[in-house]
Amino acid sequence: MSKKMCWNRGKLCAVISVMIVLVLLVVAYSRKSQNMSTHAASADYVGERLEEIWDTVQYCEDGDVPMNLEASIRAFENPLVQAAILQDHRRIESLLNGGMDINSVEPQDTVLFRSWTPLMAAIYVGSIPTARLLLDAGADPGMTDRYGNTLAHIAAGALVSSDVLSFAIELVGTEAIHMENRVGETLAFRATADDCHGPAKLRFLAERGADLGVPCSDGYTPLSLAKEYGHEENIATLKELLGINE
Repeated sequence: MSKKMCWNRGKLCAVISVMIVLVLLVVAYSRKSQNMSTHAASADYVGERLEEIWDTVQYCEDGDVPMNLEASIRAFENPLVQAAILQDHRRIESLLNGGMDINSVEPQDTVLFRSWTPLMAAIYVGSIPTARLLLDAGADPGMTDRYGNTLAHIAAGALVSSDVLSFAIELVGTEAIHMENRVGETLAFRATADDCHGPAKLRFLAERGADLGVPCSDGYTPLSLAKEYGHEENIATLKELLGINE
């Protein structure tokens, strides 16, 4: 074979390779554009849906909302998780009928809630009806997120009532009362972060034999964490339950 023929063949291969790369880039761009348009539509949907369910979202008695809920929900990439946190039963059923996995998790790189399932999202907003819908559809209550948080851990740390915490414990099992996540946080420790329903949760856990003095892996106890946060009602409740007089 002559050098000219080899050169021509090499040139042809190079051209074909470039064409393949261009095709792949076009496909990737097309998918990205499609995802972006879907996200934009989802943003409108989030705003509209929040207006419908706002009165059901649990927050502090003084009306303060401790986080930008709308922006947080928009950060979700899993549409089923998003629908669960918005308590949109019709959309949940539509997504499931379309073949979406009931236990599909939120991508690992999502900033706020890593590896959350739709059921975890429902517990986070305190929607027992949504949780029941997901359970009836086959949701697994035994799954944990990447930090080892069970449904009970999520309920303990979220701004939801002790009734939701009780419901979550029933799903996980009573052993959850003493269970630690991967960074050594117990339910009592996580409940201390809730400055709305924390006292009720702490009393609920104490009545069921929870040790309120177990430190996390960083050395913080529920009481020292409450002091760090400045949650006065949680501090007073913990001191009372621990028998500390100062």
